[in-house]
Amino acid sequence: FATKKEAEAQVQEDIQITEKIMHQKFGIPFLPMKRPDWDRFAGAEYTIGSDVFMPDGKLIQQPSTHMMGQKFSKVFNAKFKNEQGKENYLWTTAYGPAMSRILVSVISMHGDDKGLVLPFSIAPLKAVIIPIYTSKNKEKVLKYSRETEKKLNALGLNSEIDLSDKRPGEKYHSWELKGVPFRLEIGEKETKNKNFILFTRDTGKKETLKDLRKLKKLGEEYDKRLREKAENSTKGKIINCKTKEQVKKAMKDEKIARVNWCHTDEKGVKCAEYIEKQTNAEVRGT
Repeated sequence: FATKKEAEAQVQEDIQITEKIMHQKFGIPFLPMKRPDWDRFAGAEYTIGSDVFMPDGKLIQQPSTHMMGQKFSKVFNAKFKNEQGKENYLWTTAYGPAMSRILVSVISMHGDDKGLVLPFSIAPLKAVIIPIYTSKNKEKVLKYSRETEKKLNALGLNSEIDLSDKRPGEKYHSWELKGVPFRLEIGEKETKNKNFILFTRDTGKKETLKDLRKLKKLGEEYDKRLREKAENSTKGKIINCKTKEQVKKAMKDEKIARVNWCHTDEKGVKCAEYIEKQTNAEVRGT
């Protein structure tokens, strides 16, 4: 970038990108925090990390953005010419998307005792079709199942028919374990009435579905529920503390302690070490 202002605008855009992808698309709420100087990216002027409060009461760092300033530009002699033809050092930033950590958060935040619960927007398979038939109606049920798969794929909803030899109950369990958002059960009755029994992974509810086009809207509602559930799980987790004992209690209760702090520059290192030793808490930032 030509100016510090432009570089800092990129840092803010990085945070917005994190919000759009991690929170809005993946359904994971996060806390953007400016790291103290002793915990910033090496060589950066400052670092802003995005922390997620996990179900086990711990924080995990997700995407982080770094205002690198001109330090690396000067080391590598990276310059540009401005409109007046004068050479200046570049202003640089860095962004770490942390995709593997985001996926870990998706598994931990949305999953349940039955297995994965994948957001509809990122699930590679939107729906699985389970044909339920006897030797007498097998041909008709499978034909309708294949027609259904073809229609779903034409709508941009990647689907698959489970043609394994497993019993229906085993198939249900297997696909719930994999986190597929929707299951369409098709038997003789559904084949005759040209509808489906729809099972929704996050609620566990079943309903009759007639129009496959509604599945996109139901998928949006599905993602909204996951996002709101994750948001609700983090509400009330930040506790204002004034004493060491209050911080200890916050850690014991698996909360985040918010305190007044001495320094976020190098002068605060001893304070951070003391707090960690006395309360088993780690200073994350402001």
